[in-house]
This record gives sequence, structure tokens and C-alpha cells, in this order.
Amino acid sequence: MLWHVVQLQLDEKSDDMLFYTLAGNIVLFVFALLQSGILIDLYKGMLLTALITSSGDNPFANADEMIKMIGAKKYHLTTNYMGNWYFDDLQHSDQQHFVNLRAATASNPVIAAASVSAALDLVDTGKYIYPIQQDSLAMQMSRERCNYVYVSDGMPQVSSFFVFKKNFSGIEEFNEQIILNQAFIQRTFNKYFNEGFKLGFIPKCDTTEETQSDASKPLDIESVIGVFTIGALGISASLIVFIFEIYHYWHMRILARRARMRDPWNVRNLARIAQLHFTTPEQYSDIDVMRLVDALNSSSSFPYSTSQSSDSSSP
Repeated sequence: MLWHVVQLQLDEKSDDMLFYTLAGNIVLFVFALLQSGILIDLYKGMLLTALITSSGDNPFANADEMIKMIGAKKYHLTTNYMGNWYFDDLQHSDQQHFVNLRAATASNPVIAAASVSAALDLVDTGKYIYPIQQDSLAMQMSRERCNYVYVSDGMPQVSSFFVFKKNFSGIEEFNEQIILNQAFIQRTFNKYFNEGFKLGFIPKCDTTEETQSDASKPLDIESVIGVFTIGALGISASLIVFIFEIYHYWHMRILARRARMRDPWNVRNLARIAQLHFTTPEQYSDIDVMRLVDALNSSSSFPYSTSQSSDSSSP
């Protein structure tokens, strides 16, 4: 059973992988389904994802990592408006994100900037984090600069509302127009928020390979050198084992031949063949061992059994 399991792992299936016991068939089925099937395919997908996706140079990937760096004073939080809902919730909210951030900013307080541009200037220094809304003017102004990383994973979200006077007469018409313009609203949202369409000044940022952060890059020799190295090591090991098997087979044949030569019965048979060659009335131009063996087998003058004569023909 163990060898059949190894065969499945090496993708060397055979037709005799059947067991008489139910437990053996269950083990073989479970191993083939999980290990040789699902896990191998998952490993291929994970390996390909690791090769074609760059890890990037982001200092943090989510809000929890951001809070840890603020608590360690590696980064500072800044804003141009302390009355923003985010900083208001930072002071009063019981949400876990704000509770952790409140503890982190206790020893590393928020730095207030005079304007959006001043806050972005602090971000340009590389040691400040600027919380901004996705639909704010600050977001559009930040897109006019280069080398910014936008992290939204783990950040809190709030909804926006239209405020009307109570019993407003045009609310039904307003709702109807929203439904009619839903496609345009979704297109506009995707254009400016999801696809990153820029307004105002469009910077000419350096998009070389060194400055790309989390963009997907094509495969290069540096990213696949490990796979080819492992493959080369595997092929080299296979060749070494193959050469060793050839040498072992050749060496065992030599040892077997020497053992037969040291066998007393083989030595006596060779002597009998030589005697037959020199005493037979037939003349041979060369020593024809096979014909001598046939003559030895057909001779009845030797006091050896037929089985012993048959053994003498083995050399």
C-alpha cells in the first residue's frame, strides 16, 4: 500500500492499485483525492501567484499594520481638519479600529496641518499618514503627486446621505431620477474612484520597474530562477542516480561472473570442455564453446548428471 501511495504522489499510476480490504481502498482514495489531487493543484496556483504578483514596497498592507507602526512611532498621523468624522470617531467611537488607534496616538498625537497641500507635503517626507475620504477633494489633490500608496483594507466606511426638509414634495421625483441615472452614477463612480481617473494637474510619475509598488509585473529571470534551480537540481540528482544504477548493475554482473568462476563445479566443467576440445576426433578451426557444450551434454562418458551438465553451460 505504501508503494502505491508513493506512486500516486509521483504521478505514476498503475492498473493494479486495488486492495482486498475496504480500509486500504479508503486510504488510497482519500490520499489520491486530497494529496495528489487538490493539494498539488493548490500548490501550483499559489506558486504561480507568487511568481506573477509583486509583493511591492508598501510599508503596511492594512489598517492594523498602520496602527502598529503609529504606536511604534515609525509613522505619524496628520490631517488638515480635526473636525472630520474620522477624527471625531477617533475621540469617541467604541469601534475596535478607533480604540486601537486611540491607544496608538496617545503617545504619538495627530499632527494638524494648515491645509490639504500642507498635509500632503508632510506625506511627501515619508513619515506621515493622511486619512482622506475616497470622494473628497483631498483625494483628487493627492493624485496630482507621485509615489503615493493608498491602503483601504481594514479602514472604516461611512455612508453619505441627502438631507431634505421634512415632507419635501420633490422627494419621489428625486428618487425616480436617481433610479433613471443609476447607470451613469455607477459609471462615474468607477471612472473616478475605481479606475483612478485624475482631475486637474496630471503628474508625469516615473513608472519604471524600481518604482512600481504593488502592480503585477511580467515574469523575469530573477523571479523564476528559483524554479529553474530546483528543476536543475532534480535533473542532476536523477542523472547521478541513473549513472549509479548503471555502475551498480555492471559491478554486480562482474561479481556474479567471478563467483561463477570460483565455483568448483564451473571450474571442473571448464576443464572437461577443454579436455573434450583436445580429445574429440572432430577438428575445430576455433574454439566453439557452444558446440563443445553440446558435445559435453551429449557425452555419456562423464560421471555427472544431466542437471550438472546443464549448469556447466551457464558460463
